[in-house]
Amino acid sequence: MKRCLLVVTLLNVVTFSYAQDWTWLYRKNFAAHNNTRKTHVFFGKDTVPLFTQLIFSWNVLRPKKGHFSFFVQVRDSQTKKWGQWHHMVDWGADIQKTYMSKSDGVSSYVHVRLELDDKKYADGFRIKIEAVNGASCDVIHNVSVALSHFGLFKPESCDFSSKKMRTVILQDVPAIAQFALDHDEKHRICSPISCAMMVRYMTGQVNNEDLPHFVAGVFDAGLSIYGSWPCNIAQAYESCNGAAHFFVRRLNSFVDIYKQLIAGTPVVVSVRGNLPGALKPFPHGHLMVVIGWDNENRQVVCHDPASEDHDMVLKNYAIEDFIKAWECSHRLAYLVEKTSVVSAKK
Repeated sequence: MKRCLLVVTLLNVVTFSYAQDWTWLYRKNFAAHNNTRKTHVFFGKDTVPLFTQLIFSWNVLRPKKGHFSFFVQVRDSQTKKWGQWHHMVDWGADIQKTYMSKSDGVSSYVHVRLELDDKKYADGFRIKIEAVNGASCDVIHNVSVALSHFGLFKPESCDFSSKKMRTVILQDVPAIAQFALDHDEKHRICSPISCAMMVRYMTGQVNNEDLPHFVAGVFDAGLSIYGSWPCNIAQAYESCNGAAHFFVRRLNSFVDIYKQLIAGTPVVVSVRGNLPGALKPFPHGHLMVVIGWDNENRQVVCHDPASEDHDMVLKNYAIEDFIKAWECSHRLAYLVEKTSVVSAKK
């Protein structure tokens, strides 16, 4: 049974708002029985807030043969013309690789994100998924598109007194130290280890023998790293066998993390730079799991995999230090949502 230590009046926290949103999420669920014979599926929106960056992630069961090719195009907000199709990723049984493409005069794709050119904005997007070499579209369940307008991003105040954010700490979230594992690349597997902690919490899986398989399953041959955002999301979904939905996005505020916590789900976040109390600085970025908020001490409670021992994973970071390090990564987060299947297992 998953447990949550919660001291909060829920009605006081569900109406939080922001002066101005700078990031948005769009999602599409696909009915498997409608896609069995299809070789292509699409998802698009042609009237969305202006954005300068797009991040795509997918909840798809890895096909037994072949793979899926993911493409994206965006619409120039000024000319209303659609740009070229950028090849984002090939993913499946025979390949897992992200790509980089040059600018078409409006946007370019850089392995894990689409970037608008300087002084360019988009107001629409289209996603195309192609089934290749025998892959079946009936395993495509859910895709997510996270849009952000970096011109609207502003640092956040750490004063949450008006938000009435009481202490909430999720219990029984597994603790896994990446440097305690027998892995040749232990110094760069914080992302899959953080995802594994989230998956284990959601499913109750505790088999350490599965960790090497999980880590191997996120490796991006395009970037030659284990920290590729969409590949981690895809592996998390596959490891849950579709029992929970995962997606990557940027958040508007720390309050968004708090909302996830009161809903009973941890959040994987990206931090960068110096974080007082951490094992070391993270100049190139680092992933960890937020499991709670300690209102009395004004601390964010985390499971930080950058530890030498599993018993040392639990860390408390001052809210000011945490937000500064998180904002250096522009509030990137991996989120999970419960489904009826997951709830039934609790």
